[in-house]
Amino acid sequence: MGQDDQPQEKPVVLKHDVLLCKKIIGVHGVDNQPTRYKASRESKNQKEEWKQLQAELTSTTLSLYSSSPLIWPCRRLEHQVKLREDHNQCNLHHYNTFRHHTKYLRLYLHSPLDYTFCIRYPYKQSREECITLTFRARSMTLSQEWYLALYKILPEQCKPVCSPWCEVNIPMMDLQVRLPLVKMEGGNNNNNNPMDLLRYDISLESVKHAVLAVLEKSQVTNSSTNWSVLDKEDLAMCWTRGNRTEWTYWTHSLLDQSRNINHVISPQHIEQTHRLELRQIEHTPNHIVFADKKNMKVINRLVFYDDQCIKI
Repeated sequence: MGQDDQPQEKPVVLKHDVLLCKKIIGVHGVDNQPTRYKASRESKNQKEEWKQLQAELTSTTLSLYSSSPLIWPCRRLEHQVKLREDHNQCNLHHYNTFRHHTKYLRLYLHSPLDYTFCIRYPYKQSREECITLTFRARSMTLSQEWYLALYKILPEQCKPVCSPWCEVNIPMMDLQVRLPLVKMEGGNNNNNNPMDLLRYDISLESVKHAVLAVLEKSQVTNSSTNWSVLDKEDLAMCWTRGNRTEWTYWTHSLLDQSRNINHVISPQHIEQTHRLELRQIEHTPNHIVFADKKNMKVINRLVFYDDQCIKI
């Protein structure tokens, strides 16, 4: 049996879940064209409605399957996006094909509000047309998890550059603390790529303690009256965008309670859509008392998706 005839090992699935997906077939560079030319090219776009698909992520591909309610457990492959070159099939033809593929392969955040994200890749071997897949998970935190999982796998030229520095803003003191997010190794690291040294495991709780340690060491807190009366437990990290504040309340994954998701390297940091701040905790009331002494209790909204209840 020759080397080419040996059976291929089945790739290990790193992540799988049900996602909403919408497909758009368009052309490259539409946003940079004049209005009239842009309108004529956009008219050629082919859009599909949202579909619920089973997503499977491996170290080289993202596969999306649809399952028929009539024939179970049969499923059909709808889309398969090549994310990295398979070294077991590395030859000149595959290398040239994948190099053209990665030229237009992109991961980006579509909405900084609900963290809907997109993957764009070339349509077959076309130099103009591309396919854009828009994804939405069952919750914002799950969308963030999928974005980060794809980000770790994709080549550098196919994703936004992640800053190796974390800037924490403290509005109460009008200060900003800058912390590194890379591995601090001994010796000269000038030849190392900063992207290869990123610490994806740094939690926002660790950032909070590091900021407090820096402030205490510099004795800046002594000059702030409001800060001195606060307890450390009254402070928390949050992401802000305009007048919107996202407190980092969810620390573990909805699908795996043993996995921590409260990390500083996130879509907010990578895409630079939010500001990271250390603030005094502002609690949301769970009941409202009116002038006539009547109470209205605020009930947490429950979302049912794929027969599972998720608390928002």
